[in-house]
Amino acid sequence: MKIAVTGGLGFIGKNIISDFLKSGHKVTVFARREEGLVPEISFVLADLMIPGEWQNRLAENDVVINFAGVNLFQRWNERIKKSIFDSRIITTANIISSFKRGKIKGKTLINASAVGFYGSRGDEVITESSSVGSDFLAEICSSWEKEALKGESNNIRVVILRFGSVFGNNGGAFTLLRRNYRLMLGGRLGSGKQWFPWIHIDDVTGIILKAISDRKMSGVYNCVSPGIVTNGEFTKSMAAAVRRPVLVPFVPEFVLRIILGEFGSFLTKGQRAVPEKLLKEKYKFRFPDLKSALDDLVK
Repeated sequence: MKIAVTGGLGFIGKNIISDFLKSGHKVTVFARREEGLVPEISFVLADLMIPGEWQNRLAENDVVINFAGVNLFQRWNERIKKSIFDSRIITTANIISSFKRGKIKGKTLINASAVGFYGSRGDEVITESSSVGSDFLAEICSSWEKEALKGESNNIRVVILRFGSVFGNNGGAFTLLRRNYRLMLGGRLGSGKQWFPWIHIDDVTGIILKAISDRKMSGVYNCVSPGIVTNGEFTKSMAAAVRRPVLVPFVPEFVLRIILGEFGSFLTKGQRAVPEKLLKEKYKFRFPDLKSALDDLVK
């Protein structure tokens, strides 16, 4: 199968692409730079924010996996927030337009989103049918998903994956967390009572491969592990996994706001999101609990 990946040079993209190749798929990355790609991967130079010839190339693929978007993990200001928003919504609109340039029948769009869609909900158990939140991240995710779902009116199968924190060894937040905990600089964020949805990168790959092959999959999925924990529980488990004590009892919210601005406050909030649809559709998690995931990642 011919698969196009946008945002394929990021942490998640690089991991899933290697498994696509192992599964015999042909992969093309669409990005503004060519970086660290093996010869088996095709590359198309593309500014996804601007319509262009790249859209014709994208339309040649059976599946488009869209991970494009400016990194959330930085200090927010109004300029950064606009960049975060536009990089997702405009890019996705251009991708939807690309499908119209080729044969549409049988095409699939797998689009990223996040559990930030739900906003901060305390101890409420969050499934895919839960309502949207009212903060900035919820606004981004809601607008992003609406843009992707426009593909359904063109008979495109759309699968939206609302991610929790994705854990892997060669990039993303986990690499930084592991280093900090080994240096005994890790600690809970705020009260530590907020829920902390997470997923192992191998399960991300497994879910996407299932979404490619199983044409019954469509709509929104919480892409999180069933073994959800609070931030405080994660702190204890992470310290035990790297065999280091926790010397920093907690990081106050005001400190996070000083460092990361508005984004810092989001780190002290969470969602008790569960993968209801994935479990109903018989996806078997490779790492369903935090201990097995951490044991794998720090060994």
